[in-house]
Amino acid sequence: GEAFRRSRKLVKAGELLDVAGIQRIGRLSDGDRDILPYLVADIISQDADGQSEAERTRSLLMANRIDDAVALLSPKLQSSAASRMLWVRVAAFRLPNEMDAASWLERVAPFVPQNEPDERTALALGWQALAGRTGNEKYRAMAREELGAVVLLPGAGTEALLSLASIAEGDRDFAVAEANYRKALERDANLSAAQIGLANTFREQGTRLDEAVGLAQKAVTTDPKNARCYAALARAHGAMGDRASAVKFFTQAIGLEPSELHWRTELREIQNAKAGTETTKEGDNSSLAQGA
Repeated sequence: GEAFRRSRKLVKAGELLDVAGIQRIGRLSDGDRDILPYLVADIISQDADGQSEAERTRSLLMANRIDDAVALLSPKLQSSAASRMLWVRVAAFRLPNEMDAASWLERVAPFVPQNEPDERTALALGWQALAGRTGNEKYRAMAREELGAVVLLPGAGTEALLSLASIAEGDRDFAVAEANYRKALERDANLSAAQIGLANTFREQGTRLDEAVGLAQKAVTTDPKNARCYAALARAHGAMGDRASAVKFFTQAIGLEPSELHWRTELREIQNAKAGTETTKEGDNSSLAQGA
């Protein structure tokens, strides 16, 4: 991932999410899939006895002791930013019931300081992740509303720009998506998350495809071990009709992240289309030869 988190903050928005949570999201837009993994990290909030608060909470949830998890965290919601962010992560990923998860996010929201853009971004990411997990678009709207306010705050992080852009992209509000991806690139011209997000935005509109390919290629150069960069480049080439390049780069993406099943599906579709085109050409050539 990109090193864009601001080290001066005790709690960073990126500390909301974990890899397991990302992998469980099944209904994200391309923008969400490509951006959320950049915000992955673990909360480390040490208790007095040396066991992390996150570990204790996880143990309680695995034992289905949700009330005990509430009892552990709720007294600290007003005073501890780390506890608030852990609460958000539990709500977004660990609570199986949608209504329980939404209730948890609503419960912590009043304790999140309005002048703390990182915490407010984390809360918005919680709503965004819950939307992806459940398919309930209401939560995406709540995330977008929160992020729209956050990006106007002094000190708003790149995470907020990327998250707002990815939601806008999913909403097909391409003007807002492009504007916020570009703002992120103004802060860091080599930010591969923003490069592939902007490439996807152009591709989804079917315009400026040369620029989409260029942006995705820059992302591959910037972040050569990031499979999502290769997938974005594959899609951009595919949109231009270059199926051979699309196959090549999807194959590289899958080699880096074999668990991404939707890439395998896209690859098969491109290979089938490519094979069908080649068969048609062979048939046309055969007909021409017979006619001659």
